[in-house]
Amino acid sequence: MAVSGVGGAGTSIYGSRNVLSGLASGMDTESMIENMVKGTRLKIAQQKQKKTALQWKQSAYQDVSTQLINFSKKYMEYPSSTNLLSPSFFDQTIVTSVGKNSALVSGAGKSNSKIEVNGVKQLASNAIHTADGKFDSKIETKEVGMEENITVHDLSGQSLAIKYAGKRYTISLTPGADLSTVEKVAEEINKKLAEQDIPGGGTLADKLKIEVSEDNKKLVFKNTDDAGNELKLVAATKKMENVLGTYLEGQKDGISISKDKPFQSAEIEQKNLTHDVKMSEFLENKGLNFSLNGKTETIMLLTPEEKAEMDKIDGSGEKNKFFLEKLQEKMDKAFGAGKVKVNFDPTVSAPGAGTRYTGKIRFETADKNDILRVEGGSGELFGTHGAFGIESGDGNRINLNRTLEKLGIEFNGNEKQKLIINGIEVGEYGKDAKLSDIIKDINAKSELGVTAKYSELTNQFVLSSKDTGSNAKIEITGGLGEKLFGQIKETGKDAIVDVTIDGKQETITRDSNTININGFKVTVSGTFGDYTTNADGTLKLDPQETVSFDSKPDTDKVFDAIKEMVEEYNKLAETVYKQLTTMPDREYQPLTDEQKKEMTKEEIEKWEAKAKEGQLFMDSQMRNLQDALRSIFSPADNQLNVALKSIGIEPVKDHKEGAKIKLDEEKLKAALQADPEKVKNIFNAPAESGKAGSQGGVFTQFKGVMERFVSTSMANPGSLVALAGSPSSANSMLNNTLQKQIDGIDKTLDTLESRLKKEIDRYNSKFTQLEMLIAQMNAQSGQLAGLMGGGMM
Repeated sequence: MAVSGVGGAGTSIYGSRNVLSGLASGMDTESMIENMVKGTRLKIAQQKQKKTALQWKQSAYQDVSTQLINFSKKYMEYPSSTNLLSPSFFDQTIVTSVGKNSALVSGAGKSNSKIEVNGVKQLASNAIHTADGKFDSKIETKEVGMEENITVHDLSGQSLAIKYAGKRYTISLTPGADLSTVEKVAEEINKKLAEQDIPGGGTLADKLKIEVSEDNKKLVFKNTDDAGNELKLVAATKKMENVLGTYLEGQKDGISISKDKPFQSAEIEQKNLTHDVKMSEFLENKGLNFSLNGKTETIMLLTPEEKAEMDKIDGSGEKNKFFLEKLQEKMDKAFGAGKVKVNFDPTVSAPGAGTRYTGKIRFETADKNDILRVEGGSGELFGTHGAFGIESGDGNRINLNRTLEKLGIEFNGNEKQKLIINGIEVGEYGKDAKLSDIIKDINAKSELGVTAKYSELTNQFVLSSKDTGSNAKIEITGGLGEKLFGQIKETGKDAIVDVTIDGKQETITRDSNTININGFKVTVSGTFGDYTTNADGTLKLDPQETVSFDSKPDTDKVFDAIKEMVEEYNKLAETVYKQLTTMPDREYQPLTDEQKKEMTKEEIEKWEAKAKEGQLFMDSQMRNLQDALRSIFSPADNQLNVALKSIGIEPVKDHKEGAKIKLDEEKLKAALQADPEKVKNIFNAPAESGKAGSQGGVFTQFKGVMERFVSTSMANPGSLVALAGSPSSANSMLNNTLQKQIDGIDKTLDTLESRLKKEIDRYNSKFTQLEMLIAQMNAQSGQLAGLMGGGMM
């Protein structure tokens, strides 16, 4: 593939300058100037090529150092589960419990003591308290009747959107809230604004306040932001727009609310806030979402066809009966016959002529273990002032999203009650606090040492200490805590375990079911043993009950780690050998900007892949690294050499394989079975001071090689890191030998670019003057020609 040189076609040397070339002279001044500055442009291109070559070389070094560092992290550092430099890695054992109670006792670790577990009298346990859900757990409507009029709050569940400081916030009014007056609407919007957190702290209520006009007929939106941020009313639902008298749909910018110009709604008439309607008319096309044991179905309360049929029925009681029968049919169809019962206890609201019947509708399960909930539906049905007066989440289990007041806890006005557990205050809560938030607060306060949850299946609150043992406790006396969970004073229990250690019988009491005995960990999970005692008070020993332990080295884990290490080491050795021996092709140099413009993206990628090869050919650092790696597994210490061969590890003899090694798996397995201690010493024995030629185990030496080449210490970096930096050390990426050279080239390029600009400007100025002189000369020549022509006539 032919590639043109530096002087090839490219962008105009004038850059963004507006230059008219050769208008008077007819000369191609751009080409002339381009040739005149060719020397400087060539120097720039050469410096860029030099910089690219250095960056490639730097990257090649970093690739090697990254591979070395990753190898070191996996096989030579403490956090790794395959740290071959750690003696404890080779000391791992497989412990087996022996005896008829072995399923209740496990052991881990290593100990020189003989340990037997004779019995477990008691397990360590948490302090636990369960409190039955004593709050109302039911789905029950308020008094309803098909012939009764109900008051509908038209803004229930409606929303509006506010834009503050560039961010949009949607404010939705609570379904079932009292929105019967302008004052109530203002109160509800302000409440919702206070629930909207904003960046930087505070809430939207700190920036916007809704007031009522003096005539009590309008809502006034006042900007209370002192920071001067943009505040706008940008959207609203149809009903909300009708009440406010705004028409935001289709408007691009919304309505601005400034400090000196509040937004004021139109006069709000009562008919736009509430209206009365007969229950049967209201329920048409309204639905509830019921969930039974996780299965959710939408139940349409009254279809248009059913409404038409109901209208033909005489009598309030008969209409109620018709509605309930249809509702029961739908529940049976959705969940199975008889699974959910629709009950209604009628009360006479107007005895005598034109008797009218109302009553509370209850939804109950036939099986008390079934879990039934209302999971939403038509918003106008919910809330205190909703048609049914129920809450989303109500069911035959506690609704954790109900407020404390609605759960039946009494409050005096806006008072707040303290929740104290284990003498520590969890928080203060008012009537609007929710159980779900209180449980969340308990679990978030770690100093309590207690967790809380609600079990929907058993309908119980469960409080549990985080720790086990007799010091673990849960204590609640009085206050809000007692109202929620009852009076509590619970403590945990200690584990009581009888053991025999090297022939001596001991009874051990601990706050955990895992007991450390001379470095060996015993974990018990159940009680056993004949707890009758001898005359001296010791436990009568029954060999049939005793659990003992068998242990053996975990050779499989060690074998797998060594095998994997050999594979990854060989990849490392292959990388080093390839970098050292791959010759560069001098035909392929870094491309200049002009050359790249003549090539496709694919051609550039292929060219650069070839040009990057051989960056470290016969490099002294790579040669030193390869020699250091080879010396580890082909040591001068003949004794270590023989030891390595005895466990199946020796160097590959083919010099073309670099510093690779080979593994005889059968020899390694045999060595691990026969003498695991020997294998451990081959890898991590420390160097013996004063003993000639003793450099320690192979990975003790490997650690030294890593420190020599890839230490990321700022004070004493490894040679590869000092030369090219490492991604593992941010500081080294900015401060290394090659980077300093690259920075030097950048300074040279800045100088050359400045020189080129000055040269172009200087030559352009001279040619411009020439063009002007030629133009003047041509003009004068024309005038002379005209004069001469005129004289001849």
